[in-house]
Amino acid sequence: MIVIGYPGIGKATLADRGHRYIDLESNCFYIDGERDSRWFVPYCNIAEDLSRHGYIVFVSSHESVREHLRGSSENVVLAYPSIDLRDAWISNLTERYQDTRSDKDHRALLHVNDYYEEEIRGMDTDKRFPYKLRFIDIDYDLEASLIHLMNSEKIR
Repeated sequence: MIVIGYPGIGKATLADRGHRYIDLESNCFYIDGERDSRWFVPYCNIAEDLSRHGYIVFVSSHESVREHLRGSSENVVLAYPSIDLRDAWISNLTERYQDTRSDKDHRALLHVNDYYEEEIRGMDTDKRFPYKLRFIDIDYDLEASLIHLMNSEKIR
């Protein structure tokens, strides 16, 4: 299964907990500060291959990734917050960046600050993904939600 996860949804945190989960970091597709315009093709191919081998693979929510994975034969889940969580989401990403001071976390914060509403509305209205986890409360359990989805929808 592939989980398209919005920034800050808990991809890396959950992947750190167990070998069943893999956070496929999209930042690894930069070479000398540049990313090829079709970087998402090998990125998504790797995610699909890992999924076929039984892993739950977390990928970025970039539009190019979502578009490419719409045609996947693997089960793909969108995981994202409710539009109403904008302020709390940005607060959490701000705290994360203040703790880590990483470029990755800074870029995520800036991106979410600029595009939150547009991206969340896009995920909400995207009918091409039958499996969605939209969190309406900031205190959610990503792993429990994924397990519940897999059991209720009989997906792997």
